[in-house]
Amino acid sequence: MKSTILSATHLRKTAGFTLLELLVVTGIMLVVTGGSIASFISFNDRQQVQGAVKDVQTLLRSAQIKARSGEGAQLCQTQNRQLRGYEVIYSLSQEVDGQQIVTLNRVCYSGSTAFKTAYATKALTEGVTITPFQVEFLALKGQVLIGGNPAAPLSSATIGITGVAGSSVFAFTVSKSGE
Repeated sequence: MKSTILSATHLRKTAGFTLLELLVVTGIMLVVTGGSIASFISFNDRQQVQGAVKDVQTLLRSAQIKARSGEGAQLCQTQNRQLRGYEVIYSLSQEVDGQQIVTLNRVCYSGSTAFKTAYATKALTEGVTITPFQVEFLALKGQVLIGGNPAAPLSSATIGITGVAGSSVFAFTVSKSGE
């Protein structure tokens, strides 16, 4: 039988990893980590945009339901006014500390003067941006006033919402029929 004796220098050369092997493994780990971080940021951005879209759509649907049922007409009548409808509005002047606020208003009128009362507000997720819009659902008529000017209403309003990273953009349109 042949006996093999390993020398100390031979053991030192074969034990452990070379610098090149360590660099390759570290590089692979960095690429995988970077990809997962980018995917998470994109996913988070999409979730924030979807949440903001649902919030705005909920306010729009609520305004439509309240206007069609004539809810709040008695409150307007107690002030010698008539219920015109419910509006959902966002303008750049509605930002509070950099956070965008979408408002649902009850709109009563007396003569040609409109009186708006905030019914509900929703602060959108910080960093999400939304295009300014104004949509009013007219009471008991099923009609929609877009743009806020009864004399020159728009045919539709496109509401765009963009995420923090700008990679997620969602847009939807409200037509005169309210759909």
